[in-house]
Amino acid sequence: MITAQNLVFSKAAAERILNAVLKGIVKAVELIRRLANGAYQITYRTMFGRCSIFISRELFKKHFVERRKEEAKHLYASRVENNWYRVVNPKKGTSYNCYAYKDSIDCTCEDFFNQVNFLRKGCCKHGYALLKHLGFDYLSDYIEHHRWANNDHEPHPDPDDW
Repeated sequence: MITAQNLVFSKAAAERILNAVLKGIVKAVELIRRLANGAYQITYRTMFGRCSIFISRELFKKHFVERRKEEAKHLYASRVENNWYRVVNPKKGTSYNCYAYKDSIDCTCEDFFNQVNFLRKGCCKHGYALLKHLGFDYLSDYIEHHRWANNDHEPHPDPDDW
């Protein structure tokens, strides 16, 4: 069952993060314990025995985003009409509908549904493929662009131009 805790802060994510840092010596993550300061204590097993390490909440979140961006690299987005796009995974033969709003990219996939349901916001790999198609790397850049593009006010003139 998907929960807010195991969506981002999972044993699989901890294992990927640790193996990237420790060059593949982690055999299995045995326990993830959230500490009062928001960090996580990870207990894992190697060929040398059991060890513990601490991983910040921010590192888990960064991994979450970067993994989805990586998974989006082989996906293709195309516009259907207006703000409606189709994102295709040619390897799996699947496709999902994505919608580009000025403050979000919504998708019909289960990952996006879980992110919104448990994290209140989200961007799945299909969303990142659409962002790339639209010329953006991050959802925050896309939102910021639309915030300025839809601003009804003229920008303030530079005082040096007076």
